[in-house]
Amino acid sequence: MNNLKVSASEQVLAVIDQALLVCGIMGYKNGTPFSVGRHLRDAHSARLMISNDRILANTSNLLLVQRQDAVF
Repeated sequence: MNNLKVSASEQVLAVIDQALLVCGIMGYKNGTPFSVGRHLRDAHSARLMISNDRILANTSNLLLVQRQDAVF
């Protein structure tokens, strides 16, 4: 689940970047049907509110604990 959250939060930025390329400058303007500014802000918050670095660090600790259990 941790890897899913990290990869989804990174891939959504790529999707929104492509949407901005399609919409052009109208994608930044608020109040238009092409506005993706809110989506861009929300996508960045997915990476910042619960830091991907912290999630990856916790995942690596879990993998180390699992590996130590397997050895003994």
